[in-house]
Order: sequence, then C-alpha cells, then structure tokens
Amino acid sequence: MTKYTREMFVRDKFDKDITNEWDIVTSASIFKDEFKPDEAEKEVILGYANAINCIADSLLKQNHSSVVIMTLRTNSLTIPFIFLARHTVELTLKYICRLLNIEYKPRHGLITLWDKIIEIFNEYNCIKNDNFDDIKIFICALEELDCDGSHSRYSKDNKGNLYNDKPKFINVKNINNFIQDLFIKLVNSIKVVKNK
Repeated sequence: MTKYTREMFVRDKFDKDITNEWDIVTSASIFKDEFKPDEAEKEVILGYANAINCIADSLLKQNHSSVVIMTLRTNSLTIPFIFLARHTVELTLKYICRLLNIEYKPRHGLITLWDKIIEIFNEYNCIKNDNFDDIKIFICALEELDCDGSHSRYSKDNKGNLYNDKPKFINVKNINNFIQDLFIKLVNSIKVVKNK
C-alpha cells in the first residue's frame, strides 16, 4: 500500500516536480499585492460559474435522453447545481455591493442584497430596466429553492424537518444560461459602473 504524504496532495511552491497533473489553487495568488484581493474575489465567482456550467452539461447528459423524459437518480447533480448556482449569485451580489460601497448585514438573503443594488443601478443606468424585473424573478426563484444557503447543503434543518419533502423541478439550462449571460457579465463589467 502506498504511504501518502502531504506533498502528494498539496505543494506550496512551483518546482521541477510540478507537472500537468497539478493545478494552482488561485491564479490571483501570483498577482501583485494591490490586485490580489479583487482578482481573488472575481476568480472565486468565475470559478463557481464555470463549475455550474460543467455540472449543467453533466446533468443534462445524465438525466435527459431521447428515450425517456427524465431519469430519476439518487446521486443526481441537481442539489449540488442548486448550491453552486445560489452561491455564485450570492457571491456576485456581495461583490457588486463591495464595489459600489453598499453596506449589508452578513446574511444569506439574496433579494435583500438585490434591493440594495437596484437603488444604485438606477442611478448609473448600467443595465436595461427591463432586466431588473427578470433578475428579481430569478433571485426569487433561487430563494424559493434555497432561501438561506442551507437547503442545498443539508437534507434537513436543525429540528430534523426535511428541506425538500415535496417534488419540485428546475430547468438547469435556463438557470445556467441566466447566470452566465447576466450575472457573470455583471462581474466582468461592474468596474465601469464604479468609475462613473
């Protein structure tokens, strides 16, 4: 049996033994100090968005075929997808709040964050107003799936009540597309808003 060492899993510096089997945890770690915080925050959001995209592709392949309408799996990627989707949106909203100097209580409510952001966005007119309603509908749908970030991490609450005790269905493709097309574009363009 192989004797495992820490260095088989984690390395602290680049050396001759680092091959294409290894991945850097965050590329922001090699940026100049003045750029590290912002780049690290963006990298986490963009990494989660990439993971959502990958999971969405896998979910669609695993759960949908031309033969059956839907495959029911006990190891479905649906719950991890919901977790990552919600978490990505939460991190994006908090990132935007930070860039726009919006103070918020450290809670997990998405709609509360969006309501604070919308006030500032109205001043800057940075996205079409008709998108505001779409974003609010999307955020409300995510909060219906997981209002506090716990429903997609655990099967039940602290009192033993099941979080998902009734059937509910999601459209993975629409959720993923909405995040990629709107939220990730905001992350990549929000500096324009900040500098106006």
